[in-house]
Amino acid sequence: MWMVRRLGRRSALLVVLLIAPMVASVPVEAATPPGGDVSSASISLDELRSGATATGLTHNGRFAPSERARGARQPLTGTLRLEGATMQVLSDAPGGGLSNPVLGKDTTFFPDVDIEFFTVDGRLVPTTQDVIRNGVLEGTRSYWDIIVQPGRVWREPGDGSWNRASFPFALVNSIEGETHMGLAMFAYRGRRVTPVRFQIVQMTSPFYVPEYFTAWGTSDAGWKPGRIGHVGKRTREFRAEQALRLPVRPWFDLTALASEATLDAFTSYADVFQSAVVYRDELYRTDCPTAAGPFPYCDEVRYGVWSVTKSAMMNVALLRLAQKYGQAFLDESIVDYVPAAGSFAGWDDVTIRDLANMASGHGPEGDPTCYLCDYDRWYVALSEQDKTTDALNYPGPFAPPGTVFNYRDQDAYLLGVALDGVVKAHEGPKASVWDLIRTEVYRPLGIFHAPTNSTVESDGSPGQPLMAYGYYATLDDLAKIALLFHHDGRWDGRQLLDPSLVAHYAPRAEPPAGALPASDDGSTYYYTDWWLNRLESDEGCARYLASMEGWGGISVTLAPSDVIVMRVRNLWVDSPDPQASIDALIDALTTVCA
Repeated sequence: MWMVRRLGRRSALLVVLLIAPMVASVPVEAATPPGGDVSSASISLDELRSGATATGLTHNGRFAPSERARGARQPLTGTLRLEGATMQVLSDAPGGGLSNPVLGKDTTFFPDVDIEFFTVDGRLVPTTQDVIRNGVLEGTRSYWDIIVQPGRVWREPGDGSWNRASFPFALVNSIEGETHMGLAMFAYRGRRVTPVRFQIVQMTSPFYVPEYFTAWGTSDAGWKPGRIGHVGKRTREFRAEQALRLPVRPWFDLTALASEATLDAFTSYADVFQSAVVYRDELYRTDCPTAAGPFPYCDEVRYGVWSVTKSAMMNVALLRLAQKYGQAFLDESIVDYVPAAGSFAGWDDVTIRDLANMASGHGPEGDPTCYLCDYDRWYVALSEQDKTTDALNYPGPFAPPGTVFNYRDQDAYLLGVALDGVVKAHEGPKASVWDLIRTEVYRPLGIFHAPTNSTVESDGSPGQPLMAYGYYATLDDLAKIALLFHHDGRWDGRQLLDPSLVAHYAPRAEPPAGALPASDDGSTYYYTDWWLNRLESDEGCARYLASMEGWGGISVTLAPSDVIVMRVRNLWVDSPDPQASIDALIDALTTVCA
């Protein structure tokens, strides 16, 4: 999903009107989910054991160990069964509710799922951080799927022989790309667990459920103790992953490099959730503010980054394949790798490079450059066969392939299908582009988990990753992917990406050959799944800087001298001048005109 800021306010309102027929209400300027009256009271063991329903949000710190907490007496290894529950919701919509139902599912019902956990060094670790499907399955009530991140186990004074456990999670949906971040807590003793208390306190920009909302509730739960497969290996990998994270420093340590006024200008928009800079391979970040106070698991948060996926996943795959197999496939017809394309007019001359440049020449009938026109049928298609057919079934070309930039999620999805075809052509039918990204690029970077949405197949197979959006990344993940480009595609002495292609994303005075204009004034170009934005430096030069960008104002910019500037926002219609504050911070942090 593309950022609205490039369309301008008049066109952004047109986007809202285009979306409106498929949802109940659309907030035009909303950014921060409402909190209401947030309780600062402790959550007692009696409340957890009784499954008492809260009357509103509770300060997030109550879902984490107190200052008097001690280590848990009992480790946990087994499966937590959540029965699901109706959530109490507070939203910015009239009446405070949610659009419901959506696609026939209940948006106010917390999903009933099984979650496998084990404990390591006082941490509560899920066996998977992939999307646990529920909302897209037949026969379920909830609209939501869920992603679970590592939490903690501990003991509180006065709890007797009971231990506590909490974990962060995100509600997601497998056809979309946002996250609704939350916390859950329960107590346990022996084989017994209490009901699970949860709350949702922050979010990235939504789409089909357009309201900005918080929620809370309690789910009945059960515990099935048992052995977790390969727990020794999982333990070693968890420790290795923690050790390989970039060092984290407070945001305002950057005052040694930039003025407080410049830093404040970068973070001051009401819709900014988190800001970060990578400087000399250290991650400087703000805290994670929410409607119920700072999020206690800030470094575990997985963001639904929407179209950042196109750069962080799709382009990474493109450049990895070029490094492994050579660049010839870039100029081959997609029909060679997406056979279904041969059944539709106008695709024979479209190459893989054309799709990467958003230049297939196809678009909606009657208005081929309209981004959201005739969009829904493709967006809601579940299976790979249906989604691929719907992506191809647009008339064209309205312009020769490769000549006109026309941003389309459908073309990005088709590029992912084509890249999967390239992998299968070289390595056999059981190989996949998804496995290649995770094992040959992300894993060497120290990224052990890469949850992403994929097509939903009736046989339960993994499906085709959407790759137009749907990646759920931590700040550490995004920082490492960006650093890989700063390091010319090399990591720990291994050349992971094609260096001649990586060079195109370095800061430069002119866009690389083949980049297509994405603005009328020459300030923005698009090149193989990256945005190139012109920075007019205070030093007296202009440079085009490569940026990953996603719906809602999420951006990761490659600045000179291996500096990376990141910002996570959750806007619907953009605030004024967001690029100006990015440029000012970059100017302050590094030399642009060298």
